[in-house]
Amino acid sequence: GFLSGATLTFGGSAATSVVVVNSTKITALTPAHAGGPVNVTVTNTNASTATRTNGYTFVPTQFDSNGDHIIDPADIPHAGTYEDAELEVLLFELKADLDAYLAGLGPSAPVKRLADVIAFNERERTREMPYFGQDLFVRAAAKDEQVLDVGTGTGLVAHLVASRVSPGLVIGIDLSANMLSIARAARAKNTQFVGMAAEHLVFRPATFDLVTMGEALAYLADPTTALEEAHRVLRPGGRLAVSCQRRSLSTRAQDLFFQGLVPLARRHYLSLPRYSSERARFGEPDVLPRLLSAAGFEMTEMTEMVTGGRTNGAREWTELMAGAGPLPYTLIRALGPRYRSELEAEIESAMASLGDPDEAFRYHHSYVVAVATKR
Repeated sequence: GFLSGATLTFGGSAATSVVVVNSTKITALTPAHAGGPVNVTVTNTNASTATRTNGYTFVPTQFDSNGDHIIDPADIPHAGTYEDAELEVLLFELKADLDAYLAGLGPSAPVKRLADVIAFNERERTREMPYFGQDLFVRAAAKDEQVLDVGTGTGLVAHLVASRVSPGLVIGIDLSANMLSIARAARAKNTQFVGMAAEHLVFRPATFDLVTMGEALAYLADPTTALEEAHRVLRPGGRLAVSCQRRSLSTRAQDLFFQGLVPLARRHYLSLPRYSSERARFGEPDVLPRLLSAAGFEMTEMTEMVTGGRTNGAREWTELMAGAGPLPYTLIRALGPRYRSELEAEIESAMASLGDPDEAFRYHHSYVVAVATKR
């Protein structure tokens, strides 16, 4: 019968800062009291009262002389109740204040900014975070960061990141003027979009806190040089976030479609760049970490996202595959209505050749996402 706002006494002594952890555990501040069975009396705001005689076992926890001993469970009564604007201010000030404090510890300090604390906690996760994570630290660290989004395309990643680092700046670069015009149309106040090659960045060393490459690495002219450039423009301890499609999980229908792209382009006099087959393995969990390590990065996190399904015919298939990368996008969008219809007829025939209706038009989209820190 414990209602919100109720008062408690333990062994006749009034308790404060009462937290009902669960049906069998209560934490509270009380005057000094011997451990062992104790009577607990609850008085609700409606004046109803009840007592459990020796219903709980009192386990005292002593504060140290400074009163700053941490008592688990760490329960913050107002967590999650802040308004968005209040939380934004809290996160911004948390980063600024912690960075200022850590910077003042001197050159011998093992950590010099909030990002160093986060990295240390991740390395020592088992010991440092057995009961709770550091989501607020991570969100606070992103405030006021400078971010470079390589191969930004229509700005999908840049716009997502912009809201998280505000008032920090996100610069998106790409070689496609059409893509950049789409990105600029939805421009946020803290984003800029520039035509620039990933292999020839004009920025000074140690300019950015974060570099992102969303499904771009395999399509760059020189992925190795692009990673080296990302390393150069990152500040010490800066992060690189990369996503690559894991082609080995593609379906038979997808393999058949991509095998026909180059002959189709030749037939329509379209020139598509030819990439080495090794790029198809960039998204493999045993390959991407090696690429990043060779460029001077230390892997901190890697995960995989997989989705899939079947389309209802060739028209849906071509629309879906147009989003699978620059090559199919360029080819499919370049075809006029007549040739698009011819392509869809060829796709219908190719799917039928698989000999299994369940395999026809089936697709898997699998992406490996890695986060690495500049060594």
